[in-house]
Amino acid sequence: MSTWLQNDHLAAKLKDALKKKGVSLRDLSEALQIPYRSVQNYLSGESRIPADFLLNVCNYTGIEADFFIYGDFRLVDIELYYALFAVLDGSDLLPQLHRTDRGAFDSEDQQERQRIVSGLTTALIERYDRYRADWLANRLGPENLPPGKRRAFGRAKRKQVGQ
Repeated sequence: MSTWLQNDHLAAKLKDALKKKGVSLRDLSEALQIPYRSVQNYLSGESRIPADFLLNVCNYTGIEADFFIYGDFRLVDIELYYALFAVLDGSDLLPQLHRTDRGAFDSEDQQERQRIVSGLTTALIERYDRYRADWLANRLGPENLPPGKRRAFGRAKRKQVGQ
């Protein structure tokens, strides 16, 4: 999905989430201390949705902004990779580096460490994505997930039932 955010798309997702959570426009207006007509204008597409309104709605509903923007939840791969690398290396859970005859670290050792952390990073991101999709589907219903996530949610539910 494109990261270019269209106001009408965002307004539709916000309205749908509010409806699923049973939050009326009046409730939202009062909770956020914003005029009712402004909330109507934002969610009807008559006015652009300001960032602070989106963030306040997210805070009020307990739904992260990534869901409204991307349709799912995102982890930044490289940041997670470096954090995971630091934790594993600091806990001595990665293979030790050996020095070559010239005093440099062995490149095969470095590649093995990178392969381990890359594999764990990928697995963690995939698992996190499934977890968040399940969490959101349980909170709002699977019809609010992107099509690929709906299938994964359905498989997860069938697996739970079969346990």
